[in-house]
Amino acid sequence: MFAKLIQKLSVGKWLFFILSALMLCGPVWAELPVKKVATPIIAPNGGTFNAAVQVTIISSTLGATIYYTTDGSNPEKSSWIYSGPFILNSSATVKAKAYKQDFYASNIAEASFTINRKSVCGNGICELGESNATCPQDCPSGKPACSDGIDNDADNKTDYPQDPGCLSQEDRDENDSSSSCTIPGKCRYLDPIFSVIKTKDVVYTEQPILNPFTGEMETLELDVCLPKGDLLARRPVMIYGHGGKFLNGSKADADAQYFCAEYAKRGYVGISYNYRLANTSVPAQDRGWPAVYDLGAVVRFLRHDATNGNRFGIDPDHLFVAGFSAGSLTAMRFAYVNDTLPGDNLSWFGYPNDVNDVFGLDSPPGGGKVEPDSIAPLKLFLSESVDQGVTPVSYQCNLPDSAEMFLIGPAGPSLIDALTTLEITHDTTCFHATHTDLVESPQIEQILSESLQFLYDNVLNKI
Repeated sequence: MFAKLIQKLSVGKWLFFILSALMLCGPVWAELPVKKVATPIIAPNGGTFNAAVQVTIISSTLGATIYYTTDGSNPEKSSWIYSGPFILNSSATVKAKAYKQDFYASNIAEASFTINRKSVCGNGICELGESNATCPQDCPSGKPACSDGIDNDADNKTDYPQDPGCLSQEDRDENDSSSSCTIPGKCRYLDPIFSVIKTKDVVYTEQPILNPFTGEMETLELDVCLPKGDLLARRPVMIYGHGGKFLNGSKADADAQYFCAEYAKRGYVGISYNYRLANTSVPAQDRGWPAVYDLGAVVRFLRHDATNGNRFGIDPDHLFVAGFSAGSLTAMRFAYVNDTLPGDNLSWFGYPNDVNDVFGLDSPPGGGKVEPDSIAPLKLFLSESVDQGVTPVSYQCNLPDSAEMFLIGPAGPSLIDALTTLEITHDTTCFHATHTDLVESPQIEQILSESLQFLYDNVLNKI
């Protein structure tokens, strides 16, 4: 009877169906299922290891973001964001928790790692615990290792890092501070003795930061290249910035990835980083300063990480900056004109900004005040003539000390002249090549070789 009345009132069939169902069955209440992110999986799931171990964390919940700690504290959204496998160089408790929008957070996964470093005789490295008596192939006769616990050179200082004759604990020659390598082709920091582990897209800012040129908030990332199987707990770091006139380019550029990997093969930690880019509406002289501030954030991020688990195994006392074109100018501004730091990028504020060495590839002219306490050695690689979009700049390759680059003020001395006055170590190599040729073969291989030797001779071999 009721249904016929509804039909007579010309109510649609769907309303008729719904009303009929309610009349027959009454309202139905059902509890929606609870959605919760799956507990992350840590692999390996802890244990005891005789060398550094690579840790991977995964979540079976698609789209979940994993946060983790290595100090035993419970992870929250303020903890490290997991972006790829990382290396534990010392004992640690790893905890991980995953989040996803509209889901309950996961339970906390936990794994404890005990790292007991043991030497491996026959790998070409004179390691802690090895000597000529126990492993002559790694520790040649007459070359006492800098990890044997003996003051071999009678200077009242024992081994690395106290003894200035020891470059590292893998050093085979405690008596000779001029060179720590006695096996041709096996020289750490000079020869490619490792393969590479790469971790991509590591976020280095504490929170998204405003790009003043675009008005957009950006999350800045870097790639990390590590020497696979390296037992050294603290390694020097090479931080490389890409080119692109501050308008384009990224950490994925071929030259950035090349230097990241090639330095890692030689026992460094290689870093390639993104920085905030401008657009063509911004005057050329104003485009580069956010990049300098972002490089400062990279340096402080690495030092923060070194004091909180040191997942990349860096030596925070030996950080080097480099770059091509705009990245080169960024490195030099950061090292020598850093009185304005940290600028608008306050990530990891409070950690030191200083670095130990700089090398640059064909930087455009810049400006600023060279600080007298900036003592990092500088190695420049320049093309003979390059058009930076304003006027051709002649680097006078036959007279590198008068190179008119990075002018201090509109009519002041060049950076080269300023470094000479301040007695800061510097050197220049010039190429009869175009600007972009510097990051092509064969120039890039020569630049790699000379930059490695420069860092070794002027910094690493003087520790």
